[in-house]
Amino acid sequence: EKNNIVFQKPANMTTVDSFFIYREGIVTDQYDLIAKLGANDFSAFTDTTSFPKQQAYNYKMAIKFKDATLSGMTTVHKTMHLQVSKGQTDAIWNLAWTPYLGINVATYEIYRGLDSLSLSYLSSVSGNFTTFTDNNAPSGAYYQVVILGTTCTPANGPLPAKLPQVLGGSYTEVKSNIDKIKDGSI
Repeated sequence: EKNNIVFQKPANMTTVDSFFIYREGIVTDQYDLIAKLGANDFSAFTDTTSFPKQQAYNYKMAIKFKDATLSGMTTVHKTMHLQVSKGQTDAIWNLAWTPYLGINVATYEIYRGLDSLSLSYLSSVSGNFTTFTDNNAPSGAYYQVVILGTTCTPANGPLPAKLPQVLGGSYTEVKSNIDKIKDGSI
């Protein structure tokens, strides 16, 4: 229900004081500081003010060093926002999502299920495409788009309660919001 920002810390942390996380506001390329994590904090943050079902978000980070200087911001990481809309018949549904930015995407995997907690692999498209049509959709289906093949291992500090999936170690995928067929309407 909220965006999780997970990052790997630099190998050499001796000069690092903290990490700053920024999110683009309502003005293009204007980034607002939304979090400051200490050098010894766990390298993950839940953006509790995000609404992934409503829109995609752009994030950047910077490092504050012990000498009080601030690094430049990282390149942007843009989340995926999935939208499902009715096709030409009740069994045809169109999926469209914003492309993920910040890593090279080779493949988007599409998952579908009748329960938002039990999604199964449906199909894949090249990382060059951000649309898919399900020509045989069951009524009330849920969908999610996933990128596999990335690995990020957060480190140090106590585990945040809002990130239970990190208990196993590394993140190996990036996920969109989950969207559902709206029976009888678009």
